[in-house]
Amino acid sequence: MDENICYILYGVIHEIKAKKVLEIGCGYANMLMRLAKECPDTKFFGIDKEQLQINIARQIREQEKLSTVFLECIPYENYNGFVKLFDVVYIHSTIQYLEDVDHFVGWTKRALKPDGVVLVTHVPLKRPKKADKKQKIHNITSEWIIKKFNDRGFDLMDMMDLKDRINLLFIDRVRFSKNRFILEHAEVDL
Repeated sequence: MDENICYILYGVIHEIKAKKVLEIGCGYANMLMRLAKECPDTKFFGIDKEQLQINIARQIREQEKLSTVFLECIPYENYNGFVKLFDVVYIHSTIQYLEDVDHFVGWTKRALKPDGVVLVTHVPLKRPKKADKKQKIHNITSEWIIKKFNDRGFDLMDMMDLKDRINLLFIDRVRFSKNRFILEHAEVDL
């Protein structure tokens, strides 16, 4: 699990007083459960298309007695029940595996409340030399992702550089202005 992403999400959740957070491609939901322990007033939803991972995550959730974590085995693109429900949507290290990123951005816009925040992590800075057909890694870059989100009414609020990847934080233009929203990394034991 990436410690920096936890800190960023924790900061966002507290800054906007998020009540509902969604992780797309949550896997074993490690990050969701960690955040749930630190943010007891927030509900955390995780979806993933891998049933085995969701089953294991549910067992851990029960052992940890985390009643604010909800997990479902559904590919996001087949589920349209989330409409203006979430304050924060994040996708960690998996956007390059999505079949249709444009559809994902539109889906995210529908799932977010009008003042919502999106965090997209570990986006490649450069195009891979060739797309990996075996692992279904698609040929996308951070510039392309930024354009897709801008086209759908999001503003880029922060870019966090890594070696060969970047984390992107977007906000819906409806409520926030760049001068008003300041993300500070929370110093908290996570």
